[in-house]
Amino acid sequence: MIITYIRGLIEAHRLRKREDKVLKDCGCSCKCPKCGDILNDQAECTDTDLVRYTCSCGHESEWNFDIAPVPILMKGG
Repeated sequence: MIITYIRGLIEAHRLRKREDKVLKDCGCSCKCPKCGDILNDQAECTDTDLVRYTCSCGHESEWNFDIAPVPILMKGG
């Protein structure tokens, strides 16, 4: 039980570090609406309006980076 708790803390720390890097590099973080994994950590930061991501879980989503100061989920929620 304690080992499971420690593993959870380690995984949460890794996710936080990944998200911090994405925020530093791109200024925003997009997460999969299905599983919550970060979508844009291995993508180039983009200036295009609509970006399509396919998560490692297989879920596809579309994000609009042009209408607001943060990306808006347009399709796949």
